[in-house]
Amino acid sequence: MGAATIGPALARLGFRDKLLSRRMRDYWTTFAATGNPNSRLRPDWPQFTAGEQTQVRLTEDEIIRESGPKPECQLWEPVYRDNVGL
Repeated sequence: MGAATIGPALARLGFRDKLLSRRMRDYWTTFAATGNPNSRLRPDWPQFTAGEQTQVRLTEDEIIRESGPKPECQLWEPVYRDNVGL
């Protein structure tokens, strides 16, 4: 009994997966601690606003910015609008 761990699952990750995992952890812990995921050590995670809906895709060595909702997401806009009222 005690704390849940991921144990052997982490050991099976390759080098690139571990780099990506570390990068994601760094962004999330910085965000949890400060309310802002950015630091001087990493590329900036762009702020998401109603006017600037930049999405990001992380890799082990870069952050890729993508603009606006993807066509797959646009499928849900009428459903969201009709049920949530926005």
